[in-house]
Parts: sequence; C-alpha cells; structure tokens
Amino acid sequence: MGTPRGQIARTAGAEAGGEGSQWARRGDLPVMEPQPGISVQSIAGDRLHVAWIRIAPETALPLHRHPHEQIGTVLEGAIVVTIAGETRRIEPGGSYVAPSGVEHGGETGTEGVLVLEAFTPVREEYLKAEH
Repeated sequence: MGTPRGQIARTAGAEAGGEGSQWARRGDLPVMEPQPGISVQSIAGDRLHVAWIRIAPETALPLHRHPHEQIGTVLEGAIVVTIAGETRRIEPGGSYVAPSGVEHGGETGTEGVLVLEAFTPVREEYLKAEH
C-alpha cells in the first residue's frame, strides 16, 4: 500500500489512503498513557475516534465528564463502570454508553481490562499526545 502523494494520515502510525481514508494495524499505533496504569492506542477520522484502552489491574478512573459521547465494549477482562450514578460490572462482550457531559468513571479488579471505545467528537488531546 502506498501513500498517495501529499497525503498525511491524521493518526500517528496510520497510513494515508485516498479521499481521506486511513489504514492501520493496532501494533503500529503509538501508545499514549494519560495516567499510570492506562495505555491508549487510537485511530481517528474527522468526527469519530476509536481507541483500544488497556487498564492495568486495580486501577481507578476517577469520576469525570467531557463533551465527547463515549461508547465502550469490553474485549478482555472486566471493569466496574459508573455512569450517572449507576454502577455495573462489564465483562467481555458487554458495552456501555456515557453520553456527552455525563459523569462517569470506572475501576478494574485483579485481571485488568482491554476495552474498545469510540468517541465523538474526536478526543484531540489523545491524538496530540501521540505525535
């Protein structure tokens, strides 16, 4: 696969394609660590951002809110997620939605977790940290 002349991929580690497309393998994407115990690898288009997020065992994600709508699916392990005051344990195949501006957070147990999350709009702070 060649990169069309003059095209630059929006995501570090991705290859630019025609018409704004991008191609990437997770193993080629840089790892960003927003806090100890959390590693993020992501790819983003103009309006949508997808991230593989690995959270180490016994790691807390404090309650927070942001303007991004967030949808997550647990791929491995488990996490206890709180959204708008409701708390549930999410295991592989389970998903959740944290609407824009709604307080949410989580905590892993002894096994940690790998989550695939999508955000809209794009979490620019994640992309800037990767370049």
